[in-house]
Parts: sequence; C-alpha cells; structure tokens
Amino acid sequence: MIDGVKAMGLRERREAEEARLREGEGAALLADLAEYSADARARYPTAFALHRFAHAPSLVDAAVSLVRWARERQRPERERADGYLERDRDDLWNGIARRLRDHDVEVEAHLLAAVLARAAALPPTENARVDALAGLIAGKRGDRQVFLPATRRLLKGTRLADTEAMRGLFDAADPAALRASRDPLLVLANALVDAIERDEAEEEARRGRRMVLEPAYFELLRGVRPGPLYPDANGTLRFSVATVRGYRPRDGLEALPQTTLRGQLAKLTGAEPFTLPERVVAAAAGAAESYWADPGLADLVLCLLADGDTTGGNSGSAVVNGRGEVIGLNFDRVWENIAGDVAYSNERSRNIIVDVRYLLWLLDRVEDAGALLDELGVGDRRGEPRRPAPKDSKEATAPSPSMVTTIEGPRGDGQHEDGARGAGARASEAGCACASAPLRGLGPLLLGALALGLRRRR
Repeated sequence: MIDGVKAMGLRERREAEEARLREGEGAALLADLAEYSADARARYPTAFALHRFAHAPSLVDAAVSLVRWARERQRPERERADGYLERDRDDLWNGIARRLRDHDVEVEAHLLAAVLARAAALPPTENARVDALAGLIAGKRGDRQVFLPATRRLLKGTRLADTEAMRGLFDAADPAALRASRDPLLVLANALVDAIERDEAEEEARRGRRMVLEPAYFELLRGVRPGPLYPDANGTLRFSVATVRGYRPRDGLEALPQTTLRGQLAKLTGAEPFTLPERVVAAAAGAAESYWADPGLADLVLCLLADGDTTGGNSGSAVVNGRGEVIGLNFDRVWENIAGDVAYSNERSRNIIVDVRYLLWLLDRVEDAGALLDELGVGDRRGEPRRPAPKDSKEATAPSPSMVTTIEGPRGDGQHEDGARGAGARASEAGCACASAPLRGLGPLLLGALALGLRRRR
C-alpha cells in the first residue's frame, strides 16, 4: 500500500490540492472538518469496545435485543428505532432464537474477555464512557486470560440461554421487569442499552453536522479537482467503465492484458501457489483446440487485466462488454494496485478478471457439467472445434445469441512468458478488443459492483 502511494505521488498531489483548498473561505471549512475527524478518531476506541461487547457474542447480543425490544415497544411506532417496529417482531425473535442456537459458553467467554481487555486498556477519560463494563473490568488490566473468570461466571449465571425463558420475556416485553431483574446478563444488557442509546443520540448529532460539512467540502473540491467527482457510496448498484489494458509494473517489464492456459501450465512447480488440480492438467492438452479457445491467440484465455476502478467487496461482479455480453467476473487487483483503495492511477490501477470462456471450458471438459451448459444456452457448443481467427474486423458479421464472448488481443514480438513482454512493444498493442466472435473493437467494459464498500476519495 505505502509503496503504491509513493509510486503514484499521491502525498505530493494531495498536499498541493490541500494548499489550493485552503485559499480563501476554504480554510475555515477544512478546520471544521479537521475538528470533526479528530472527534471521530477520539471516540472510536470506546465505541468499538462498546458495540463489539454488545453484539459480537451471541447471547449478549440476544439479551441486548430483548431489552431494546421491550423499551421500543413503549414508544409510538413513528419514534421507534429501526428494526423494532411491530412488523419486525417475527424477524427480531427469529434472530434471537438463532443466536441462542449458536451460543457456546466457552467461545463467548473468550470473545467477551478479549473485548474487556481492550476496553480496560483505554485511557481513564475514555473508559469512563463505558461504565456498563466497569463491573466486569473491576479495575483490572491484562490480556483476555485475566478476564475469563468474570465472563465465565456471567454466562453460566444467566437463564437467558433457555429458549422458553427468553421467549416468555420477549412476549411480555416489560422494560420495568427487565430493569428490576437480578439476572447478571440482564443487568449488563440494561447498562449496555443505556450506553448504546446515548451513543446513538450523539451519533445522530454528529451525522447532522456531517451532512452540512460534506456537501460544502465537495463544492470546494469541485473547484480545484478536474473531472467528475465520485458520488456518495449509498448502497446502490455502481458501474465502473473500463478497458482491457496491460500495464508496466516496473522498468523493462510490461504485463499483457491476457494470461493463457499454456502460460499457467508453464508456471507449475508442484508447490503452492503454483499448482493445479490433476483433472485440469489432464484436460489441458485439448484446450487450445476447443470451442472455448481464443481464435486469435490459439489458446484458452484464463484472465484479463482492465483499468476498472475497483475496491474490496467488488469481487464476483460481472464484467460486461460493449455489446452487453458477460465476458467474465472481477475477482482481484494487481499488486501495484493495492493503493487503489485510496486513489486511482491510470498507469497502475488494474483489476483482474477471470475470462468466462475459461469457466465454460472447466464446466465442459473438467466437470462434465453438460446440464449447466445447456441451462446457460451453450450446451450445443460442446465438442465443436476452435473457431477460425477473423481475417478482418470489417468483414465480421453479427453473432448469434448463443455465441460466447471472445476477447481478441495481439500477441506481439519479444514475448518472454505468459502475461509479460519487453517494454519496447508499442503501447497500442497492450489493449485488446472485447466482442462476441468474430467481432472486434467494441471498446469499453462495464464492471457492475455493489457499492456498499465503495469509498469517497478525498
């Protein structure tokens, strides 16, 4: 990550950008953002300990849900917290019942003890904000072994692990009775819910402040950064427009945009990670002559490189070519693009795509999954020979709906091994066209990705 940030000169670019942002009225806004960020960093350790303790172990989480359900039922529907409306009743109970089934005293005792050790190590000023854990911490410090006796007593002394007892309390939903209970886990759950509700109220205020600061920051940023800015990551489906492209990871080396089965076999050593299942090796001999092979390369393409802007959580996203055809699945990034989580580089940002034809070949020749190929509409292609390489893209005709996607790319001279060649090759040869055989030159790809984990660049 750090090497990638250095290679793209990100720090220098951001410092120059920040200097421009501080001009005029921007200085006051950046000061407000810095204050907000400092407060968030200061609060994080305590909030993490509180919410991990309340929600990581199954039985504690179930107890917290029980207490919150009883409290929220006393409020009008429109004032209740999300997940605690009457329509949520069955889902809430099913979740509690599932956590009771998952409950294991010893596992959860260790989980709780680990969180207690972290909470006990907080500075005194912050530790005062997790009073709910004070009785279990009891002034102690150390690793989780120090707190295991207390967490074991807590979990063995409660009756909430009994499904019938828990169901009775859930149906009664009596917050006063739960508050008066001497069950040690209910005593703890009430204290945790008190702390969680205070934290949520404070977070609501912080969220309101952020809703004022962020739009103002983006307006300021738009004035100094050329091109479009990324929108908020709001859980909606996102697309990244990309082109199949190689790149130069270091001086004197250029990575081609495709890897092939021939190249994969050449890398086999018998030791991880350079191994393959024996069934794949056995079937590989005829792969280059199969229907799934690339006509231009006379080999089976395994993976592609593209310049899509992807991040963690995008793996498994479909990759679609300019004709709307699925050509593969996004699953990784190159080593030099680890820094892609914080910035995009036209020269180094490359995502890795498994070619759909390799997947179809595995279904056909390795797994003998004819039924799946029939369901995909390509079962009639089993046993057909490799298609001839197109003579001229101008002579190409429209493909039938059942034809699989072909990615054509030049082979070039000076190729050293699969996926790499001398840096003297023409830059124009590093790309490849995405199309259904035998069409070429359809250009961009769309990488569909759920943006739950997408980040906003600053």
